[in-house]
Amino acid sequence: MSESRNKPSAMGHGLPTSIEAEMCFLGSVLLQPEALDDCELPAPEQFYDQAHAIICTHLQRMRAQGKAIDATLLVESMKDCGDLERIGGMAYLGRVIESVVHAGHAAHYAKVVREKHERRQAILIAQQFAADASDETVDLAYTLARHERGLRAIEDSGAAFQGLTIGEAAHAAIEELKRRRHGKMPGGLPIGLAEFDDLAGGLFGGELIILAARPRCGKTSLAMQIAAHSAERGVPVLFASLEMSASDLSLRKLAGDTGIDMKHLRRGDLLEDELPALERA
Repeated sequence: MSESRNKPSAMGHGLPTSIEAEMCFLGSVLLQPEALDDCELPAPEQFYDQAHAIICTHLQRMRAQGKAIDATLLVESMKDCGDLERIGGMAYLGRVIESVVHAGHAAHYAKVVREKHERRQAILIAQQFAADASDETVDLAYTLARHERGLRAIEDSGAAFQGLTIGEAAHAAIEELKRRRHGKMPGGLPIGLAEFDDLAGGLFGGELIILAARPRCGKTSLAMQIAAHSAERGVPVLFASLEMSASDLSLRKLAGDTGIDMKHLRRGDLLEDELPALERA
């Protein structure tokens, strides 16, 4: 599949496109609407060609309204909005349908469309980053954070979840059990509380565990103990807090390790031998 009709970017370089993949995807959906059961419809802005973005917008609207999808209904939808002539009329729509080599490859065409869009976005962000980084009137930390968010958004947009049937999920679970049974896959991560570890088998990837209790019941201290226990077992841990500073969190850990009362640490009311004990901890 050739990569054609590249429009030049602001810096004179061609942006990645695949007009053929865009046409083949749209044509596949019109020939076999059930193809959308196996793949997500790309967003209109992910299409490079404006005519294809218009067609996608109408398909998206028809799907959201629960309407059947076929070429005749699409033509009616575009006529109602005056969009049929904007894409080149019936002749161009015919070209889109005729471009399809194999309608069963819609998921592949959709993947190509998204990938080209993500590459274009990455290139544009890189170009803007170069310009912003050269502008010494703009704070560099702000520039770095801004463009890091942009790149992260591209990465997140490509992580669309594809659903599973209960049968597929069950088979995957059984295979996981087999690997765990034969020692080819680790079990749960112990948190250091014997009763919980015995009851739940520890912590497993992909789970969300919530510690819930009234204020000042020790939720943060318990979370710190779990984090410390995991780290001591060689497991990397990220501990994030929206209510306590890194300094306060580290003092809690030191208080637990040394047995020094946290109230003394907060007041700075330390005995002569307690400061060396903290430094050793």
